[in-house]
Amino acid sequence: MKHHLKLLSVIITAVFSLVFGFSFQQVSASEDTDLIPETTIDDEATTTETTNQSELGEKINNEDETTLDDVVDPVDGEEEEELVEEQSDEEQPIENNQNVSEESPEPSNAKSTNLEVETESKDNSSVDDASEKEEQGSPQESEMSILSVSTELPYKKGDNHEKIIPVKVKLNALGFDGIAETGNFGSHTEKRVKEFQAYYGLKVTGQVDQLTLDKLNEVYNSTYQNGNSHSYITEIKKMLNALGYGGLAEGPVFGNLTEKRVKEFQQDNGLKAHGIADDPTIAALENAYNKSVYKKGDHHPAVTEIKRKLNALGFSGLALSGNFGSLTEKRIKEFQSYYGLSVTGVADQQTQDKLSVVYNSPYQNGKSDSYTTEIKKMLNAIGYDGLAEGPVFGNLTEKRVKEFQQDNGLKAHGIADEPTIAALKNAYSKTEFKKGDNHPTVIEIKRNLNRLGFSGLALSGNYGSLTEKRVKQFQEYYGLKATGVADRATQEKLNEVVNSPYQKGKKNTFTAEIKKMLNILGYNGLADGSSFGSLTEKRVKQFQRDHGLKSHGIADEVTIKRLESEYQNSDDFLKKGDRKPAVIDLKKKLNSLGYDGLALTNNFGSLTEKRVKQFQRDYGLKDYGVVDERTSNKINSVLATSLKKGDRKAAVIQLKRDLNSLGYDGLALTNNFGSLTEKRVKQFQRDHNLPANGIADERTLQKIENSFLKIFIDPGHGGSDPGALGYNLREKDVVLDIGLKIKQELEKYAGVKVMLSRASDKTVSLDARTRAANNWNADYFVSLHNNAAGGAGFETFIYNGSVSQETKNRQRDIHKHLANWLSSKNNIRDRGMKRANYHVVRETKMPSLLIEYMFIDNYRENQLLKSKSYRNSLGKVTADAIAKSFNLKKR
Repeated sequence: MKHHLKLLSVIITAVFSLVFGFSFQQVSASEDTDLIPETTIDDEATTTETTNQSELGEKINNEDETTLDDVVDPVDGEEEEELVEEQSDEEQPIENNQNVSEESPEPSNAKSTNLEVETESKDNSSVDDASEKEEQGSPQESEMSILSVSTELPYKKGDNHEKIIPVKVKLNALGFDGIAETGNFGSHTEKRVKEFQAYYGLKVTGQVDQLTLDKLNEVYNSTYQNGNSHSYITEIKKMLNALGYGGLAEGPVFGNLTEKRVKEFQQDNGLKAHGIADDPTIAALENAYNKSVYKKGDHHPAVTEIKRKLNALGFSGLALSGNFGSLTEKRIKEFQSYYGLSVTGVADQQTQDKLSVVYNSPYQNGKSDSYTTEIKKMLNAIGYDGLAEGPVFGNLTEKRVKEFQQDNGLKAHGIADEPTIAALKNAYSKTEFKKGDNHPTVIEIKRNLNRLGFSGLALSGNYGSLTEKRVKQFQEYYGLKATGVADRATQEKLNEVVNSPYQKGKKNTFTAEIKKMLNILGYNGLADGSSFGSLTEKRVKQFQRDHGLKSHGIADEVTIKRLESEYQNSDDFLKKGDRKPAVIDLKKKLNSLGYDGLALTNNFGSLTEKRVKQFQRDYGLKDYGVVDERTSNKINSVLATSLKKGDRKAAVIQLKRDLNSLGYDGLALTNNFGSLTEKRVKQFQRDHNLPANGIADERTLQKIENSFLKIFIDPGHGGSDPGALGYNLREKDVVLDIGLKIKQELEKYAGVKVMLSRASDKTVSLDARTRAANNWNADYFVSLHNNAAGGAGFETFIYNGSVSQETKNRQRDIHKHLANWLSSKNNIRDRGMKRANYHVVRETKMPSLLIEYMFIDNYRENQLLKSKSYRNSLGKVTADAIAKSFNLKKR
């Protein structure tokens, strides 16, 4: 500050000398040196050639290179201008400026003289601030200006023009900095221009000529800087990564991190650290990259990046430093061996390139590539499943890749690299499964089969008999060779159907055609378009069910083929407005089936359409009033299988028997279908919400069948299997008598049908017994037995696995009734309700019970069982117990 005050004193003296003609010759050279510090005051302004100025130049130390223009500025005649805080680039580099006042004086209203300006400078700013001020004088004061003006190239020292400002801005931005961004072209600007020219190989003149300006604009506007995109940026990033300036995703975008890494490289290599990959930077990068071979004993930042990549790829345990030690050498060798490179332990360019290729693979988490779809397909097929087959490589895909790598002795880094893909292809090509196999892939095969309607398969890796059966069914359905072996063709077909584009949630142009055909065929309400939504799925399922196809809702090749066939035949359908001879035949059939009132003409009118819709609704068809192939076939089928008034068929006898049993009685058991039979059929139909047309069609007959309680009685053993023996009594004989009596008694109840596993002394396997009950769709199964091996009493069994509550309730009802009767009549011990893993209670699909009627080798109990009447009593009381449990009513 002391130096500044003394310098201001010199300035004031100089001003007085200029204005009033004073001369202060007494200021000595030594005083000059003391007054002006050794900081160079920039000399951007040129010196006005006046005598007073020359005298002033003699008074100021030439060592400081200060001119009068550096310390005296012209002042606007209208108003005193506020001093500026900003230091001129003509003074010294901005970063070296010190003691800059933080406030500027308020302007005076009076017209100022040069002396006043200097006084303000002394009061409020350093000498540097004063010399920095750039003011424009009034026209009257233009002769006071000491600045030359140039608007044309080249710009040079002494020029002052606004076009110089962007030049300074760009120089500052490119690291040739410290220049105040004004229009003045001073010594410091000249110095920076020379540095720029030297740096970029231009002729060093210090003047901004056209070549210099072009180069400045070229670098400043370079493609290789933050915010831009260019294919070569990928190469720049590759080199930076390889040299240890890593973490860069190798692509065409130049972002913040790339700029940061470029600056770091520039700083480390003595370049201008502006973050733009200019020619010197790229040349240095390429030079360093081409020489980047690292070996044991080296220490370099690039080694850190090499180690990071090795760790990430499973060649791990490396500390992230620049030191290339023994462990690094070992890991490099392992990496080279794993990827088929020459095993040297030296990180040469080939090794580093392979590191980058694997590390930046498109087949890893967070990336997307079309081949990822194929990778997922193979993983799903070999049991690493649950992957949506598409181009995105997500968390689950990474997890499955790691699992596969671990299972196959590969580096488990989750990237689908070359060794992984090769192993995947090999495993995929060998995936053929058959009965007896156990493999994770079998789970996916079963899941897909279940999804497509070949169902009932437990999702385990076991390939059993049912899986073999379902695979055969699938192969037959889709026209493959039916071997039961899930070979590659079968699995590919499975995947093709499951991943069909013609299913809910997907879009495809052909979906619009599918919808069009469905609408025409009466599966309507579908909006035109390529989207396959919930309603489309529903209509596809309806079409599939109606045409005996697998109703999975996917428009697979089988469905589409049938759709197209039906659509092509739609011209032959009978519909409203038609006038054809076939309409007369249609009306005759509908009238005969009770859909009557139709005049026998060839006109298909509104009433005919109404009757067709009624028929279609009644028989579960699409009710759109068009007689398509399916409707026509159903009409003919109903006519062929129905029983109606006037028929004389053996089946009429069973119909009457069933109606009598269900309480629609009074029917003589003859083969004649008369008026009373028709009346009873109508009563039954009304009671069960069927069309009351008096015709015993397939729906009516099925409803009659389903109205019965179906009890399956299984007398144990028989034929070559006598069962337990005791005192010349055989179990097979005892339980057959009891079973026959149960059947006789139960058939006295309304709505009951009874089937026996055997009605005579014949051999029947356990499997045949349960299969017969299951095929008959029995409602309840009772197996009859005697106990043996020393004991006494009565007991019952149900399955010891998972059973329904009804099973438990029926056991309780029947056991309690029998136990009470046996105890009260013969003091037979109740051994309790038990559970066991017997075949007949395990393999039946309905609630089941096994009864042990006392011990055949217990003499007292044997004597009871020997009695025919006692066996009849046991049969009757058992039938009563069943009837009570089911709340049956006698006819």
